[in-house]
Amino acid sequence: MKFVCLSDTHGNHGSVNVPQGDVIIHCGDITHKSNHAEVTDFLIWFGGLNFSRKILVAGNHDRFIRKRKQEFLDLVAAHNIDYLENTAIRINGYSIFGSPFTLNNACIGAFTYHGTSEAEQIWRSIPEKVDILVTHAPPRGFMDFSRAENNNAGCQVLREKVLSVKPRYHIFGHIHESYGIESYGDSVFINASLTNGSEEIVNIPVLFEL
Repeated sequence: MKFVCLSDTHGNHGSVNVPQGDVIIHCGDITHKSNHAEVTDFLIWFGGLNFSRKILVAGNHDRFIRKRKQEFLDLVAAHNIDYLENTAIRINGYSIFGSPFTLNNACIGAFTYHGTSEAEQIWRSIPEKVDILVTHAPPRGFMDFSRAENNNAGCQVLREKVLSVKPRYHIFGHIHESYGIESYGDSVFINASLTNGSEEIVNIPVLFEL
């Protein structure tokens, strides 16, 4: 199976050149203004792509999803999209877990948390056996360097959980300037952010095969 990964399109999804594949994964921040029209436009685009499965998690900019959850879920169901919010699915025997939550390092919006205790409560929901982990934000130390903060902005608790669980792939976004791929131990880490600081599409989706 060929997986296509992208994140942080911020309303500019129409400018993305999407390669062919079997499963597409979007790691959140689908919107800029996060209103009904913008969300609907994204879901029509995403749902219309030629993939057998389409997986989506939200991001901290996706306030519409947090505030109007049932309305969003109805839209998602109409477009045959698998929306994951600390939940898992299985595709061709591979387990995929997704979460929208982001450590609040002065970042705006939805699905944010503060401190170690909140982080532990959220990330304990990651199964001990998972093949593909999809989060909006990165674990600390893996493609998480933020120029705005001049620091690694990822979550230490998430890092510890990921290094314990050892998924084959951990896919995320959030830190636009740290786009890329890194291998560590048994896992491959992918920051699939497509936009720059001005929210222009400057990167291409990342592909891998299982």
